[in-house]
Amino acid sequence: VYLYVPEDGPESQPDLGSAVVSAPSPSSTRSGEDSSKTVTSRHEVDEDSTLSQLHFNFTLLLLWLAGTVVHIPCVLVWAHNFRYNTKLTPDPSFLSGVVMCSCAGLLWQGNFPRTNLKNHWFVDGLLYALSVLILAYTPVSLYRVGPAVAVAFFIVTIHQVFSPKAAPRRERQD
Repeated sequence: VYLYVPEDGPESQPDLGSAVVSAPSPSSTRSGEDSSKTVTSRHEVDEDSTLSQLHFNFTLLLLWLAGTVVHIPCVLVWAHNFRYNTKLTPDPSFLSGVVMCSCAGLLWQGNFPRTNLKNHWFVDGLLYALSVLILAYTPVSLYRVGPAVAVAFFIVTIHQVFSPKAAPRRERQD
């Protein structure tokens, strides 16, 4: 996206949220320098955090839907036997439902995701190992997916709520 700036300066242009988009000069393009577009905005950090929040919440929504779809048979059995007993005994979805609701209450009410947290590599490894276990055991027994999704919710919640910020990286000057 290129913004045309007339010869008399940017004062004659309407304010577009203080975003300035500039194209590379023809001399830099001919000399083989970087010809990428430069975008400068005072809201750039806000837009990045909004996009990060969208990705984070959409991922949690997909996890929530996976946990819900797996427990649909429990709801059908409970609805079928409701006139005989109002409780489903034993209820395999109860514990994972309580964990997911508690974690979602914390994550979807706070200002999350928090970025640049310590030990994010450890959480990434745990979630990756959990996904490998889910893929390995799902063809054999589908009932293990619900608790595994609840564990994933729990891991993400504990990391987002209690993990401290990582120290900023310092650039080495050689």
